[in-house]
Amino acid sequence: MHSNVQLELLNKIVVSVAHDLNNPNAFIRLNITNIRKMLNLIAPCLDEYEKNHPDDTFGPYSLSEIKSKLYEQCESIVYATIRMISIVDKLKESTKCDISKLAEVSLAEIASNTLEMHHFLIDGKVNVQIIKEKPDHSYIIQGHKLHLEQALSILFTNACDALRERHGELTPDKAMLELSLMECESGITLSLTDNGAGMDDDTRQKIFTPYYTTKPQGVGEGLGLSLCQSIIDSHNGQISVESTPGKGTTFRITFKHQRNS
Repeated sequence: MHSNVQLELLNKIVVSVAHDLNNPNAFIRLNITNIRKMLNLIAPCLDEYEKNHPDDTFGPYSLSEIKSKLYEQCESIVYATIRMISIVDKLKESTKCDISKLAEVSLAEIASNTLEMHHFLIDGKVNVQIIKEKPDHSYIIQGHKLHLEQALSILFTNACDALRERHGELTPDKAMLELSLMECESGITLSLTDNGAGMDDDTRQKIFTPYYTTKPQGVGEGLGLSLCQSIIDSHNGQISVESTPGKGTTFRITFKHQRNS
């Protein structure tokens, strides 16, 4: 049984992360909306130029292709900000959960929900492999769905960051994520493997330390993996990491079987 002090600390971290996400998300949404408005304003000029210079190209693209891609990217960014609002709402909702009241949850469903939550990051960009040896109903533990979705979301976001750090622009032939669920005698193990930048032993030993981050100032606050570990601990689980610089990283989370009688 975990103390109320530990749970209160966990909730404070969650609320802090939600607040930190809201501010830059609002900034991004405002600016991409303004960019889209300005693009609409100059669209007639672009159309006129293309009409007078139909054979001109800019790199591999025609002017109409560039304009189409700009609109497409604007819409993708707006969609991403909407998804961020949904994530923040889930974070806030998770602080209302009473960790002492457990329910049966499906790790397979949680993994599927997390993939859907990050669809805008990986669709058409990352080769995602899902490995399950048994039907979804085999991967049941006692826990809280929102908390566990947030823990896996943190790992998933970090994996995508590691892929971009190593590969730059992501394509399915370069970037790989493997999510696996395995049931054993002692419990259930959920693993997430990427072929991203990886990390050295010194970094690996510090990643769960609150406020430790390898990201540039203003990009990461160093609370994500600390929060992830707190959530896993509160579910009597264990999290471990293996990583090789330049090759990739694997996070493994193991939960004991705790079905209701």
